[in-house]
Amino acid sequence: MRTSLHAAAVRAAFVGMLATLLAGCVHVGPEADAPAIRRHALDLLPPPTVQLPDGVHTLAVRDFDSRRRYEARVVRRTPEGALTFLENERFVEDPRECVTTVVREALAQSGAFRLVVPASGGFETDLLLDGNVLAFDLVEPKSGPWTAHLALRLTLADAHGGVLSSAALDAERPLPGPSPEGLGPALGACLREVLDRALAAWREAGVLTGDPAPDSRAR
Repeated sequence: MRTSLHAAAVRAAFVGMLATLLAGCVHVGPEADAPAIRRHALDLLPPPTVQLPDGVHTLAVRDFDSRRRYEARVVRRTPEGALTFLENERFVEDPRECVTTVVREALAQSGAFRLVVPASGGFETDLLLDGNVLAFDLVEPKSGPWTAHLALRLTLADAHGGVLSSAALDAERPLPGPSPEGLGPALGACLREVLDRALAAWREAGVLTGDPAPDSRAR
């Protein structure tokens, strides 16, 4: 008799739980009205805007490093200067990976180097490029359109580790409005500006032609 009562109680509990689920009072999985996750991408860049000599050196690009805050979630800087992670705004790739790839392909396309390869391939090259992502931010001002802010430290060295140039460069671009919409293309425009400035500096310093020599002005 006790076993029969226990079985009846279990059946009653199951039927009650099923009725609750069907009534929509208990949700399994994400909410139906949860905000969709928007994905942002950093695509390949257009050709450089600076005049460059024909490349004579080969270049290996090492995997870029970054501050630990930069990962899949978009980092927003508020008008008060605080940093927040936007859970529903994500990058398609880790910023370090996508910046490394886009920079390497942009430098290969520029014609400033005879050959550009990933350093992970173990190729012998004349020059090595290291990079560090210092800022990859969505900036919310007190009013008006939001902006994209990108900052990189680019260090160019010869095959023996002698530093030819090292500088931190940054750029900002406005977004279409007061939202993250258009963040990927805006960051791409920032990166194009940073690379153009770096290429112009390397050209003026003479490191793109002739025998590389360490630059004592590296900072």
